[in-house]
Amino acid sequence: MTLSGGTASTSTSSLTAGAHTLHAVFIPADDTAYYPSSDSTSYTLTSVTAVDTITSLSVTPSSAPAGTAVTLQADVVRASDNVALTTGDGSVEFYDNGTTSLGSEALGSSGAEVSVSSFTQGSHSITADFVPADLAAYNASTSATVPFSATAPTAPETGSLVISTTYSAENPFDLGTVSLSEDGTQLSADADLGTVAAPAGGITITDTRSNSQDWICYASASDFTDGRTAGINGQNLSFVDVAKVYSPGSSAATMPVTVNEIPSEGMYAPGATGSDGLKGGPHILATSPGGVGTVALVGTLRLVAPTSTGAGVYTAQWTFTVV
Repeated sequence: MTLSGGTASTSTSSLTAGAHTLHAVFIPADDTAYYPSSDSTSYTLTSVTAVDTITSLSVTPSSAPAGTAVTLQADVVRASDNVALTTGDGSVEFYDNGTTSLGSEALGSSGAEVSVSSFTQGSHSITADFVPADLAAYNASTSATVPFSATAPTAPETGSLVISTTYSAENPFDLGTVSLSEDGTQLSADADLGTVAAPAGGITITDTRSNSQDWICYASASDFTDGRTAGINGQNLSFVDVAKVYSPGSSAATMPVTVNEIPSEGMYAPGATGSDGLKGGPHILATSPGGVGTVALVGTLRLVAPTSTGAGVYTAQWTFTVV
């Protein structure tokens, strides 16, 4: 090092822990002007003690069918004050039964987390190992064992849930011709959408799914229009006297079903907003807690209309869905 004002200095981080003898030797640039000189001093460097850590582990869920995604979450804190370790302090490796690695993840602001879906059926003992980035700064630690039970895998679903009717845009349901009520206050028309004796004319729901699941059947309708006038409000259309008819081989024991009427509570002018009757919705027509079988939903479609409704052929769209 070159002298500056009679002083030279340097720094080093290469000294190991222990006792050291440090030497300084002056070498004059002009040995005719100055004599060389030297000196030494003793210096002891103590070792830095790595901080102990504590690793904790959670497994969510604690039991699930084999093949299900399971979340392993580990947190690492300083043992002395419970301050969390974070980004750059190290990583966590997760193990099954102490030997099979389930993956490794660097520590972040929320610890370390992995998702595992490779558990086979049976009992598993999960642990998390903290691996310090700097062994001089932190000591490694291992979590307590957390059990996980992988139950029998869920069987894949087979079969289907289907809703059908014989009617379509090409083969529409016909309510017939409206007639004037006896008191002369309204027009009305009724027609059966299937009957108990002839259920094929109704709405048929067939459930062949292997895993018994519930379902709901919804119904909704649009306004009636003849393409020219304001039309007939869809709130004036109701579905009443609803019944269920099971196909041969099906019954309430194999597929219990509850049906609901969808009434209309008033007379609505064209353009009036709301979701009474079959308008809007969707309205619940039937429900089932699950099962295998076929059932027909039958009943009476009833339409009322103001006496001011013009003559013509009116159409509306009625939609059934099952989910």
